[in-house]
Amino acid sequence: YYFIIRIKSQLINYINKTIRKTVPVLLYHRIDKVSDDPVMLVVTPTTFEKHIEFINKFYKPISLSELVNRVDTKSLRGNEICVTFDDGYRDNYMYSLPILEKYNTPATIFATTSNIGKRASFNWDFKYRDAERAYFLSEEEIKILSNHPLIEIGAHTHKHLRLSDLTEKDQIAEIGISKKILENIIGKKVLHFAYPFGSKHDFNDTSKRIVKDLGFISAYENTGLLGTTSSDIYSFPRINIRECDIKHFSKILLN
Repeated sequence: YYFIIRIKSQLINYINKTIRKTVPVLLYHRIDKVSDDPVMLVVTPTTFEKHIEFINKFYKPISLSELVNRVDTKSLRGNEICVTFDDGYRDNYMYSLPILEKYNTPATIFATTSNIGKRASFNWDFKYRDAERAYFLSEEEIKILSNHPLIEIGAHTHKHLRLSDLTEKDQIAEIGISKKILENIIGKKVLHFAYPFGSKHDFNDTSKRIVKDLGFISAYENTGLLGTTSSDIYSFPRINIRECDIKHFSKILLN
């Protein structure tokens, strides 16, 4: 099933690159070094720097706010790329930020809010060795990042629940609480949202309507597709990036 989905995505991307201006939105999770990565969420800082160096050579990294502007005005040039992180791990601040600064690369960090500043405790976090289990960003770190000229803070729900499993009322709470908590921390509007898990089955039209009604200007899925000016800005595609060498990374983006 997943093989079929991957092949279908590759075909759609090939067609879109042939006839449209496209933009890859990259999705990372943890940037760290671990002895074992059972969930494939971790990209090492060394690899991440190679990825960022590569995209700055072949693309123009832009913020999500600039992406929304170019999609709205149908002004994509075809050389843009965006960098995002999901869940809000502390290593995004410790290891990702210095690399982003080195290459002057904007990024958005989508943070969940139920365990800010605590030890990472999603089901998949417990699959890592205890000494290598991550921490989430603290309130102070989120505030520092939000004031950095390269970083935007986005919302990723409160408890990282699958929205399509929830009632409309519970979706409103799950999305709205995360937005409110983050806005109280950073003192500014949170404009971008990422659906937990991010496949087409993990959210629905109700989710998109709620996100729009709450004042977000964009929302992102995880389907491996390239974005285009005709992509729905409230279910804009992203490409999940795992630990990989530049040969594989370039194939994901350029082929």
